[in-house]
Amino acid sequence: MREAGCMPRFLPFEGGSISFCEATCSLNNPVNVRGINAALYDLSCLADYDTPLDGSRVMILSQTDWNGRTAISWIDERTMYDIVPCP
Repeated sequence: MREAGCMPRFLPFEGGSISFCEATCSLNNPVNVRGINAALYDLSCLADYDTPLDGSRVMILSQTDWNGRTAISWIDERTMYDIVPCP
């Protein structure tokens, strides 16, 4: 995720949940996006503080280029991150 601070370089994203710094969020209520390989989710978060992430919307997008390489992205209102398999 390329963020400095209390988080490591890669954040575990598994089974529809992700843990940020003092917050754990779940992806809920998926809605498929017509015409592309993507789904839009409601983000529900539990944190030690009021988090602006709670109640946000997130799109998970999968794309395959002309060479057959697949990329998966996390897209929200502020950012776009690559989702990569664990090494």
